[in-house]
Amino acid sequence: MNTDEGHRSKGELVAPAEEEDVVEDTESKDGELVEIQDEDVEPLKVAPSPIQPSQADIEEHRLTHVPYRSWCPECVEGRGLGEQRGRHAGRAHEIPVVGIDYFYITEHGLQTRSELTFAEDGEGDKLLTDARRKGDIVKCLVIRCFESKNVFAHVVPCKGDDEDKIVANLVVVDFSWLGHVRLIFDSDQGNALVALVMRTVGILRFKVAGLESLTTEQSQTHDSHANGATAVGIRSVRGLFRSLKLCLQRRIGKALPAQHPLTSWLLDHTCLLLNAQVRGEDGRTPWARIRGRASGPRLIGFAGQVL
Repeated sequence: MNTDEGHRSKGELVAPAEEEDVVEDTESKDGELVEIQDEDVEPLKVAPSPIQPSQADIEEHRLTHVPYRSWCPECVEGRGLGEQRGRHAGRAHEIPVVGIDYFYITEHGLQTRSELTFAEDGEGDKLLTDARRKGDIVKCLVIRCFESKNVFAHVVPCKGDDEDKIVANLVVVDFSWLGHVRLIFDSDQGNALVALVMRTVGILRFKVAGLESLTTEQSQTHDSHANGATAVGIRSVRGLFRSLKLCLQRRIGKALPAQHPLTSWLLDHTCLLLNAQVRGEDGRTPWARIRGRASGPRLIGFAGQVL
């Protein structure tokens, strides 16, 4: 048996004679030479990297963070888990319904009462009140028109109605902007919220000219399913508010406390952006559904410098 045949009998590869120019000899562990043929490989198909925007596009997006962009770290952190996942087929209302509810600003962002660490009982309410007095938690009010999708949110000084009618007048201003002459006022059965609703109804009937009908509805207290349309408003405000706050904090290099006046202004600004910029399935913004046209004023980035 010759040497080549001996190699073949051991199952070792031997290159064809016509391909000797692409054969390399390497030494194996036992000292024998092994002939290895060069390998032909398919070109590697690499997944493309996400398209990154230009610096100019990034700066323009930072003004409002609307619409959501997957390449924006603040958008991902603030709204990455809160994007719409499917169409919600709601029922049309002959009379517009406007919902109202409370939520809180904490160091973790916007939270509903059930999301707070305080128990929903007398002792928990006392601890919550103490936290609000210390400035660790700020109480807010959200108002959402179910039909036009306009949403308003305000930092409020107290729970329920107040002696100076500050909170009720905030609600009246928002209702007046919507311009509905027939209206259903939706809330839960919490005593504080019902008191605020009744005070607001009284002011609306006195101040708003041409108001044809104004009724109230109350769902079960803290029933998120019954008050789901208002909860949608809280979620939308929560996501964009967090994105804008994160962006501001990173740009100035400082944290924004919950009780800082900028927090209150940022909350109002968040709602303005949602109402004026976010288009629905009909191609119109909440602003356009009420006003009949797109928002006209030029928007300035929050806390931006105006020369």
